Amino acid sequence: MLQIEIHSRDLEKEVNALIDAGLYADSQALMTDALEKLVTTKKESRLDAAVLLYQQHEVTLARAAELAGIHRFEFEAALETKGISKIVEVD
Repeated sequence: MLQIEIHSRDLEKEVNALIDAGLYADSQALMTDALEKLVTTKKESRLDAAVLLYQQHEVTLARAAELAGIHRFEFEAALETKGISKIVEVD
């Protein structure tokens, strides 16, 4: 479970106002929504996450490209740009 501390008084007030207004059930729901939006809207973040999962053999190249929101060939080019070798899968 993710827990954070808000060090900005103004941000804390805004977060509490969103919860008090009934837009979110609690701070966990708000943070989940915020993080989901961050990951889906930040293309570079999506690419970095997909590359990491690919390097860790958690996903295939095709799935990593899908997670990054780009075509498989674009993902291969991104790997090359980052100096990462393509993993050859043999059955």
